[in-house]
Amino acid sequence: MRHLSRHQACLIILFTCLPLWATAQWEGHKKPKSKYTENAHPSLFRKNRLFQRLHFGFQLAMLRSNVNIKYTDAYLGGGSNIASIHPAPSAGFIIGGYACYRISDFWDIKPQFNFFAAYERKLNYQYTNNKPADVRTVEAAMFELPLLLKYRSKLRNVTNMYWVVGIKPAFSLSQKSSDKDKVLLLNHDLSIEYGMGFDVFFPYFKFAPELRFSHGVRNVLNQGNQNAYTRPLARLSTHSATLYFHFGG
Repeated sequence: MRHLSRHQACLIILFTCLPLWATAQWEGHKKPKSKYTENAHPSLFRKNRLFQRLHFGFQLAMLRSNVNIKYTDAYLGGGSNIASIHPAPSAGFIIGGYACYRISDFWDIKPQFNFFAAYERKLNYQYTNNKPADVRTVEAAMFELPLLLKYRSKLRNVTNMYWVVGIKPAFSLSQKSSDKDKVLLLNHDLSIEYGMGFDVFFPYFKFAPELRFSHGVRNVLNQGNQNAYTRPLARLSTHSATLYFHFGG
């Protein structure tokens, strides 16, 4: 009887502690109360991934850049052997990093650091005197600091859609032209940016493809560099469409 009582005591302790342990485990992985995460996959709540204030990551991007042109009155009035000037879109790439600071369930502040942004901009010149067409190419490496406001939709399973809007100051690291008579741009620019993307959560990282558009608000033509190719131009402003691939925590 004494031997049976010991087993009975062990069973009583086991069946008393087991529900308490299970409850503690469930409470540890229970979803925090949030409209953003109410449809999220349970695995995302391990290590509190969704509620960290600050996240870091890096990005790679491919872009297509162009410029918008405004002509001088002298060129529009004739008196030049240039029939037309029109830009040609060119490819480029970006390497950089970012930080993301959560200010609420659906809003983030996202400063970005494009350490190396390679651009190539082309201007095609057509002539009226049977002169062959001419292409002026300006290559530039830029350091960019986009500051973005990010709005996220509800997280569904492991994915949510988001939108971003902000400004992008840019500073030239180097600039060169392949032509003897150069078309030079200023060493700094300011753009308005907007776009959309998807956050996709994996077990150990987050992947976010994003399409973003950028429109320059400044005249970036270096008007101190006057020659036959720049005199018809009154203003150049930048434009680009960029496909980002973000990798973060």
